[in-house]
Order: sequence, then C-alpha cells, then structure tokens
Amino acid sequence: METKPSEPTVPDKNNITPATEPFRAPKRADRESCWTARDEYFKCLDKNNIINAKKDDALAAEKCGPQKEGFETSCVKAWVDYFLKFRVQQADQESAFGTTLQSTNATNDTTQD
Repeated sequence: METKPSEPTVPDKNNITPATEPFRAPKRADRESCWTARDEYFKCLDKNNIINAKKDDALAAEKCGPQKEGFETSCVKAWVDYFLKFRVQQADQESAFGTTLQSTNATNDTTQD
C-alpha cells in the first residue's frame, strides 16, 4: 500500500492568527508609536548604563521592564532587532572616536578663508 504525502493545510480565513497574517507595512501612526516606545526604552537603558540590551537582557528587563514590553509590543520584531543592534554599533563608534557622532561639526566645505 502506497502512502501519499499529506497535503498542506490551508488556514481558515476566519481564524487567522497574527503569525499567519500577510505582511502589512506599518502605517505612520504605528511607526510613531514604535519610535516613541523605543525612545522611552532607550532613555531607561541610558539611565541604567545598559548599552547592549540583548546581552544584558535580564538586567534590562529588571530595570526597564515596562518600557521594554512597550517597545517590543509597539514595534515589529525586525525593527526591535535593528534598533538594538544599531544602539550597540553607535555606542562602539562613539567610544572609538571619543565623541558622539551627532555632536561633530564635520562639513564637506573645502573652501579656504
């Protein structure tokens, strides 16, 4: 007796869970909500001298639990990962150059006075 491979199941369109919903690009209000939650979380991390919230996840959750939860629920996972990686990268660059990147007044002006 030959067995057939089972056919893939199609989700019931009336019972779609968020994990199976098609991708929907965040709307402006969603993005602004994400950025606000990110800023609040990062402000708490700064206050507690936590740079790498992924590496120091337990400490970040202890010190900034509500802000962390707000950040993770307001932003899509890919954005959360990106923002956390960018935070560490930016801190590494700032320590390498000994200054904040935003505080430098570098220009492309090549004219001489």
